Order: sequence, then structure tokens, then C-alpha cells
Amino acid sequence: MVVKALPERTNGTSPANSASVLLKQIESEPALTHARLVLLKVLADRSGLFLSLTDSNRLSVVNPVDGRSYSLPMTLFSEYSEGGVDWNEVDGVLASLDLQCYSKDAFVMGERIYKGNTSSIYHCQLGDKECAAKVFMVDELAPEKVASCMRELYLMSEICSPPDVQGIVKYLGYSVRGVHPRRVVILMDLADEPLTAVVSAFANRGLLLSSDVACLRTIFIDILQGLSYLHSSYVIHRDLKCANILVTSSASDAVVGSQLHAELADFGLAKKLSPYKEWANKPAGSTRWMAPEVTESGRATWRSDIWSFGMTLLEALTGQLPYHGVVVLDVPKTISLRILPSFKWIPAESELDVLQTLQETVLSCLQFDPLQRPTADELLRRLLQCD
Repeated sequence: MVVKALPERTNGTSPANSASVLLKQIESEPALTHARLVLLKVLADRSGLFLSLTDSNRLSVVNPVDGRSYSLPMTLFSEYSEGGVDWNEVDGVLASLDLQCYSKDAFVMGERIYKGNTSSIYHCQLGDKECAAKVFMVDELAPEKVASCMRELYLMSEICSPPDVQGIVKYLGYSVRGVHPRRVVILMDLADEPLTAVVSAFANRGLLLSSDVACLRTIFIDILQGLSYLHSSYVIHRDLKCANILVTSSASDAVVGSQLHAELADFGLAKKLSPYKEWANKPAGSTRWMAPEVTESGRATWRSDIWSFGMTLLEALTGQLPYHGVVVLDVPKTISLRILPSFKWIPAESELDVLQTLQETVLSCLQFDPLQRPTADELLRRLLQCD
């Protein structure tokens, strides 16, 4: 199937026409590779459709223009059945997305600063700008992981590009390097350290100074601004924790009046939702920060991010992982029993209204009933009003 990129709705193409064209393309070929399915989802977003693959291998499509829903038979097969990933097709999909693409000579890779299961982060020089490069060794990934890499790339280009959005790491572009091995590189702003380093410094001192509390307030205001933007864009992060928050080096120095900046990073598990389906069906995230409804039913919404935000703030104010005394495999069972993590706040040098507000914010987020959790906007107003 040859999938043609559709024009943006802002370019004058009506959602009804775009939706009609896309539906005809879908119906013309019932066999999809992962790469094609990712592109179809992108085109569906642009044309105003909501598209998802059901567990019964049917493609569910909702057309908001006429209110009709469609369920089309679909055979989703692994590229392994064809002897591996079709990289010409993947390159075509990336080109169709009209993202900022850099040649391999446009930037210089530096030292590695982090290694994960599916990717690594490197220092990078892009012209006269220092940045970070998230590198996927895609030759070593299963096809579904390649599709996940592509989804992360597209999602970051969509939600991490606006320059006026605070609290989210900025997307700069991407590049594809080499053939064997083949690397997909996502370029983004460079931050100095994860929030875990800041929290460790506070915990090791064993005392929160007033400047520390001010530092944490500023950091979490930034993160709430980013989280508010994500949720207003129907995106849930699904892996919010201190390790996935990046801060400037001045934060760990806790200098009063220093210019702090914090950004939410790692969109590998982020999910784009829709007004017609405001939840994700499959469980994803880090167990200790995962909301009860996710561990129990796998259904995640923006309210699940709020629980994770509360756990992240708890982590920052105690210097310990959530449920630190519980084996990670036993955490879901502990949550199912409606048991909150035991914790002890890091002592403060004096009574501070800001610190009390931060502690109260933790408890307001950790509500087992998702409907009782505040929105990111409500939490943001609360922290902005305290000083």
C-alpha cells in the first residue's frame, strides 16, 4: 500500500475530505506493517480521525465530522515474516512526516552520558549549539520497538517543538546514520543532570534549606506547566519520575535567586489520545510510580499522570523511591490493598509554608479514586500562589 501524506487541516483541506481519502486508502489494502500503521495514525491525527488497532485485529476508526464509527478487518503482521524490517519503507515513513531532518555531517557526536535498554544519550554538537542525542540502535530492536521509536520521534516533533512551552525538553530534529549498524538519532536540548542528582544531594545533607524548598517549587512549577500542555494536547506521559526530569546544574547548588529550569523528558511510553478515547489500554510505566488503575486494569488517563506526579514529588521530598521498603514485584499487590507508601519527609531547617504546600500536594495527588485527583492546572495554581 502506498500511503500519501495528507495536507494539514490548517492548509485549507477540510477534515471531511481528508478523512474520506484516508478511509479509502485504509480499505484498499488490509495488510499493514508496523511502519505503515504508524504513518496511518499520524495521517489520522492530521485529518481529524481517531484510529486504533483493536485486540481482535480490527482497525477502529471514528470520524468526528459525521459522528460515524468504522471497524475494518486488518491483518497486522510482523516485518520478521518478510525477513526483517523494510528500511526503505521506514525511511519513506519518516520522510512523509515532514520532520526536521539533519544529514550525518550536520552534527558531531560526543561522549555517552546514559545507556538504557533500547537507546543511549550522547553529548552532541549541532553547529554552534550543544545538545543531546538520543540514539536508537535499530538493527538490534524487534520490529515493534522500531515502530515505538518512530512513534516517539513523531510525538516529540509534535509536542516538544513549540518554543514558548515550558517544562518539556525541546525537540531539535532527527537523523538516520549508517546502514550496518543503523542508528536513528533524536536531537534535543541538553540539560545538565536528572532531578535524581538534585534529590540525592538534598537527602545526603539530611536537611532541606529554604533555598532547597524554593528550588523544588520552581522545578515542579516547570513540570506542571509541561504536564498541563501535554494533557491539553491529549497526550499522557505514562513514565513520570525524578529520573525523567532534567534540570540545570544551578539547581543542585541550591543558590538563592539562581535561574532554574526543569524539563520533562523521555517520551518513549507517551501516548497520544483523543477526545473520543481518553485512555490507553495497555499498562506501561515504572511500577513504583504507576497509578492503581494502571496496575489493576492497564487503563491509563491523564489522572494516572497526576498520581505519578504525586509519587515523583514524594520522591523529591523524602529522598527515597516510592514503596522503597517493598520488593518491586510486590508493589502492585500493595497498591491493590489500598496501601500508600510509608515515608518520612526530609527535615527542614524551619517551618515553611511552601514546604507544607508541597507536602499537601503529594497527598492530594495520591488518591486511589482517580476522580478525586486534581488537574495539572489546579496543582499549578496552588504552587504559583504559595511563596
